[in-house]
Amino acid sequence: MKRLFYLWLLNKYKFLLTVLHYLLLSVVLSGLLISFFTLLSERLGTRLGGMVSNLPSTLLVSLLFIALTKGAEFASAATDTVPLGMILSTLFLFTFLL
Repeated sequence: MKRLFYLWLLNKYKFLLTVLHYLLLSVVLSGLLISFFTLLSERLGTRLGGMVSNLPSTLLVSLLFIALTKGAEFASAATDTVPLGMILSTLFLFTFLL
């Protein structure tokens, strides 16, 4: 009887466990990516490091986990404002460089 309850509980909260796994994986992967870009900035200098950090590789990780948790259609709809965000980020970096 106890085993049936655990199976029922696992099936009921299976989605939540999956989301928590993706959340943990995204935190670890994002932390590693940020650490990598920080080390790269220290080796290449702040100017080149900032330009490399502005590349859409960080966006790729975000969209990957949005697609895994919310679905591909939701991730596709979330990319509508990506060009505007990248333009604003690039303008900020160029302003900061000057």
